[in-house]
Amino acid sequence: MVSSHAVKSFTVRLPADRYEAVRAVARARRKSVNAIVAESLANLIRDEEQRKLAMWFDELGACQDECDVEFAFAGQSEVVLDGPR
Repeated sequence: MVSSHAVKSFTVRLPADRYEAVRAVARARRKSVNAIVAESLANLIRDEEQRKLAMWFDELGACQDECDVEFAFAGQSEVVLDGPR
């Protein structure tokens, strides 16, 4: 997972058995422990963003009278279908 962004370092303290388990996973996947941790954190961030989106959509669905989006369908279809219909 190479990025052109600035890189920050930090220390993670793990129990020895957890470190050995992560190290075994990294070895099996032919990756570094650093790469496994970076991937795991990226997945955690993605999952949290999806959780927030789901929560927001649930809130929209709960207030259908106040959150009417029918008016936007025509505009959205123009964008999605690439032109007026």
